[in-house]
Amino acid sequence: MGYQIPGADFTSPTQLKTNVGAQAGRSLGTMLAQFGKALQLSNAQAKKTEALQDQAKDTILITNGKAVAKTVEAGKAQYGQDTVLYDEWSKEIIRRGDEATQAQIDFQFGDLNADEKKEKLGIVTSFDTYLQSSQTDMGRFIADVTDRDKDGMRIIGDTTNGEQQLNQYILTANGGGSAESNFGAGATMVRALSGPNKKSIDTTVRIPEDSDFFATLNGKSGGTSSSVFDKGITDGVEGLKKVEIDGKFFYEFKKTIDTGTYSTPGGSDFVIQKSKAINAGETIQELGFVNKDMIIEPKMFAQMNVGGGEETVDGANVNPSTGEPAVYTSSSTKNSQKGFIRTTNSSIINAAEMRNDPALGVKVRSEVKGILLNGRSVEAKLDSFGAYGVVSLDNWPKLKEKHKTLRNFLESGDVDQVKTFTNTMVTQNIFDETFSKTDGKGNRVYTQMTADPKMVKFLNDNNIMNEANEPYQVDQTVYVKNEIIERAIQKDPAKNLYGKIISQMKKDGTNFADVFGAAVPIPGTTKKFIKYDKDGAYVVDEDGIKADEKAVALTYEGASNLLGRGTK
Repeated sequence: MGYQIPGADFTSPTQLKTNVGAQAGRSLGTMLAQFGKALQLSNAQAKKTEALQDQAKDTILITNGKAVAKTVEAGKAQYGQDTVLYDEWSKEIIRRGDEATQAQIDFQFGDLNADEKKEKLGIVTSFDTYLQSSQTDMGRFIADVTDRDKDGMRIIGDTTNGEQQLNQYILTANGGGSAESNFGAGATMVRALSGPNKKSIDTTVRIPEDSDFFATLNGKSGGTSSSVFDKGITDGVEGLKKVEIDGKFFYEFKKTIDTGTYSTPGGSDFVIQKSKAINAGETIQELGFVNKDMIIEPKMFAQMNVGGGEETVDGANVNPSTGEPAVYTSSSTKNSQKGFIRTTNSSIINAAEMRNDPALGVKVRSEVKGILLNGRSVEAKLDSFGAYGVVSLDNWPKLKEKHKTLRNFLESGDVDQVKTFTNTMVTQNIFDETFSKTDGKGNRVYTQMTADPKMVKFLNDNNIMNEANEPYQVDQTVYVKNEIIERAIQKDPAKNLYGKIISQMKKDGTNFADVFGAAVPIPGTTKKFIKYDKDGAYVVDEDGIKADEKAVALTYEGASNLLGRGTK
């Protein structure tokens, strides 16, 4: 029919009576207008958000900066004069603080994946931990540096091989001051932080072997200072050696201290509270060995001729024989003033009964258990041994040959042997402390004597046993209560007698019958006498028979010469 559908005309559609272009323009304009407003709002929000982000970043910077500054300032007071370590530590704190601050900003505002966020969080967390721990860790070590010389504190280590001195010098070096002020002219010291977390302290002290510092120490120690260090070098004490620098020899003391583990279980600890030995006085009083006035009870003394009695299967003497107190008497001019003789009456203590007292055994075993407690560090155990006067194995050659040091003995020695050694040490200390006292009576002393052959015979003749409940032997220790009496030495009565006889004699011999009526022994002879017989005085034997039938009667001079031997 020839009708055609008109083509689309979105600008002038006759059918719709609508100007599409105008409408589209109005819609776009409206949209643009609305978008512009939204964009303005969005921009405004973005600016606010950016401002908030910047503010948040600033807050992070300020907060972290304050934390770092506070920590650094607190550390300054803590390190004291030791500016070397403080400078290193403070730089590490600041570096870690800057790193953690940036990581925190990146974590909050960066476009990061999960792994990257985890990494940044780890940096922040690590810094927080370091911030809290660095002062605490260093503080434990600095506390020992400060407390090393305080009463009641002790620097650990063997004093016989330089180990303790090494620890002392390391602590001194970390207390600040110059090397020469601490260790004398020519000394040097170097300190530095090391390790991944800068928590380890490397310290090296070098002192010239011919320094005045050592000369003074040798003077105070009787010349033993240098020999102790030489012994330590020979024994292989870690950190102690002799080095040559530019033709001059130095003793070198070197240590690396991990402050992260310092003064913690398994870590180093150079300064500990001094241990105390068991109170011997309180112990023996508690056990009934002495009374309230610390005077030994009579039951603790040995008796003469003790022995016999009926014994049960377990060895208990149910019917012991008794006797007089066993008192050994000896006399000597030794230790007495000139012209005086000292007589010592030694009441023998029944050491076997004391040593084997069941209650004493319980007391000692309890002390031993505390000393060797598994949870105690070897340093604490060594200090306990030091309280009992045991700092090395030098006086126990067999143990020293096997273990070299007391430390090794305590760390790796046979458990039962260590326990037995410790038990003996504690028990012996009680005896040593007990038998070195006066009882307040002036001349009565509780003490120890070394048995000589005469004393051993006396003890064994009276069946008095030693601490091991065995017969005494020469040079063994005997515990006694001494009563000492000193008196002026009197002239020999015999000398006075012969002098009187000579003074009574008349030079003409007319009174010889009276003087020698009874036989007078001739000094310096065996069974020879002067006796008057009818017409004069003669030398006779013990039966009164003349020694020489042909001999003539003694003159005054002859008799005086014979008797005069006794006046010299």
